[in-house]
Amino acid sequence: NRDLSAIERLQLSNIGMIEEPPADGDVTRFTVWAGRSLKAGESTIATCDPAYLTRRWLCAVETFVYGLAAKLPLIRHMMPVVINSDQSDNLFGPIVINDADVGTLYNLVLAYVAVSSSFREGQQSAGCWVTNIKSREILVSWCYFCMVHHNALHQFPLLGNYSVGLDYADLQHLVMNDMNARFTLNH
Repeated sequence: NRDLSAIERLQLSNIGMIEEPPADGDVTRFTVWAGRSLKAGESTIATCDPAYLTRRWLCAVETFVYGLAAKLPLIRHMMPVVINSDQSDNLFGPIVINDADVGTLYNLVLAYVAVSSSFREGQQSAGCWVTNIKSREILVSWCYFCMVHHNALHQFPLLGNYSVGLDYADLQHLVMNDMNARFTLNH
């Protein structure tokens, strides 16, 4: 009968000692971790299941993006005309990602979609529900769009007077089998 820490050490050794993702919500630090983890997954010892590493990486990115999206305020209606940009914090809530993070997060989302698409179309996805994987790709991309739009509202408050060509109600067809994804979808 092994204790839990011995089992955890054994699990970590079996997955190539890939470090845990940072939990502080910093986009740059998380993106650096994601890049290192992908490289570590490509060079991991043969005893480690590559499909497990890929799923683990995808889930870590999803959790990170969903966490950022959860910080967005719930704005489902047209905002009044805002002339003074100092009022934008009161109307749109605090900014979630700054300008520097927009490009960094874009690159992370592109990497996520590439890895997810490759996983979905390859042999690794055997036993996984392809519709669910594609739905997660869409939700991660949607979250990114919402964060960029929220950032733009802070810079250009008059955008609050206009709607975008995307409607969150269109996402109701997505297939989500995990609580974080469903919460994010309904947020």
